[in-house]
Amino acid sequence: MFLCLSLHPCCCCTNIVRCPSYLPILSIVRVAVWSFSGGFYKRVYEGDFIPGPAFSLGEQSKRHYSTHIYYCLGHGDVSTFHKLRSDELWNFYSGRPIYVVEIDPVTKREKKTKLGNDFEAGEVPFYVVAAGRWFGSFVVPDSELPGREDFALVGCTVSPGFDFEDFVMAKREKMKEDFPSVSPQLIDKMTHPEE
Repeated sequence: MFLCLSLHPCCCCTNIVRCPSYLPILSIVRVAVWSFSGGFYKRVYEGDFIPGPAFSLGEQSKRHYSTHIYYCLGHGDVSTFHKLRSDELWNFYSGRPIYVVEIDPVTKREKKTKLGNDFEAGEVPFYVVAAGRWFGSFVVPDSELPGREDFALVGCTVSPGFDFEDFVMAKREKMKEDFPSVSPQLIDKMTHPEE
């Protein structure tokens, strides 16, 4: 079953004003802004509901077999470190490549994967982030890739379908404590200040 959501204006991302190259894709993506990071997303697919509990943790909430979103990031937008209870599949569609940044649970070091379509530059069009890993993403900066588009359009698929019950946001100081080998500047960039 395909889902077409109504469009809503973004109230907290100003990149749309600064970035005219966003305009052609707004009809696809302009629905909402993650409360914890910049960018636009639009859920475009929800599978049927899974009968019974979706996980073996006893919850009774309804879950879709799968969900898929379009996700658009601009310069300065960061999907902050978070983790999910399911694998997340990333597909690159258009624009500037992005870094998907994970923290390896074994080595406790960061791993950057460049999602894009320039195979000669080592970019990959598809990537899977394993369940339970801290990860986030951001657009490859101009310093590494001058003269490219100001946005990236990717797709993210989660199965069982995404639900905020499965979402855990990273806490900056705890991340620095748990992962001393990860650059503090990277953790600062990819987390929100704690109140």
